[in-house]
Amino acid sequence: MQNASPEEEELEVVALTSIFGEENFSRVGPNRYRIWIRDETQNLDRLPQLPEVQLEILTSSTYPDCTPDLTCRNKDGAEFWQWAKRSVEEHAATLLGQEMIYDLLEVVKEKLTEWNSETCEHARRTAANGDPQPTRALFLIDHMRSANKYIKLLQKWAAELGLGGQVLTQRCHRNVFVW
Repeated sequence: MQNASPEEEELEVVALTSIFGEENFSRVGPNRYRIWIRDETQNLDRLPQLPEVQLEILTSSTYPDCTPDLTCRNKDGAEFWQWAKRSVEEHAATLLGQEMIYDLLEVVKEKLTEWNSETCEHARRTAANGDPQPTRALFLIDHMRSANKYIKLLQKWAAELGLGGQVLTQRCHRNVFVW
């Protein structure tokens, strides 16, 4: 297989810039690019959990005979990227020897849409090791007649449901509970 010539690489960069726009795709160094991928599906019933991710793409001197290195640049997207990266890498392996950045970005976009869909709720709550992610709830009780009795009742209910919780503060007649 032949490595891409500088002219071929430049043509790919020009194509990506024209497809994604200069505001979303930019060169940040030799063989290093940044791009914003957005979930463009219109779901009026539900806001996306993760509307966009910023990826950094690093190509080597042997690109496209080896896959580019893609990393997620925003902290909110770290869990998404951990979930989606395997699919992107598997697809990249099928494209060796040809320009593949556009195809890989399309896979990322599809995975982002899937991540934000309701059908992927369970996948978001499961880490790479298969453990469910804990859910936290914060309650602010503004006023109650018998604080001690009410707090004991909440603790009893939490224990019956197997929830761990605690009272964070009890001052000025405002109580904050975390479960």
